[in-house]
Amino acid sequence: MVHDEEILFGKIALDLGYLDSHQLAECLAEQDTTPPPHLLGTIMLRRGLIDRNRLRELLEIQKQLRNKPAVAPDERQSDIRFGYLAIENGFMSQKEVIESVKEQTRLARNQHLFFRLGEVCVHLGHLEKRQVDEILEFQQHGITRCHVCHQAADVKNISSGKTFSCPTCENPMRVPNRVPSAL
Repeated sequence: MVHDEEILFGKIALDLGYLDSHQLAECLAEQDTTPPPHLLGTIMLRRGLIDRNRLRELLEIQKQLRNKPAVAPDERQSDIRFGYLAIENGFMSQKEVIESVKEQTRLARNQHLFFRLGEVCVHLGHLEKRQVDEILEFQQHGITRCHVCHQAADVKNISSGKTFSCPTCENPMRVPNRVPSAL
């Protein structure tokens, strides 16, 4: 039976282009059917798909990824607020946020890869990097940016949902709804 650690090892090798998906499938099949079970790296090395230096590199990457902590409860709360603000600002639909959260969970469970929700949203094409930055800036500092001139505006003391004029271009801006801290 193939273990999660081996799939992670194989996924890293595949992502780095050290083998293709067909070669990986053959190695995994060999591992599953050859007694006693051999490590995936040993099989890849024996088949000439990687050399010892690449084996060490893959093992180091795997070690780093496995030592990365799971999303902490305060990060999970932050991700919930992030999704809420992405919807409130019209950057994403609720369906896209749910899809992103499901992908974030899948990566964590199946591949032991832990990403913040904003990273997953960008990867899936639901958000642009500048939109992530805008949400994060607002989350941390109560600052929002004008969509026309990109001027930052401090809205900590302005009520949620209120409209005001951009201090630079006078474009109407709306203060995003703040997420209750209980979320």
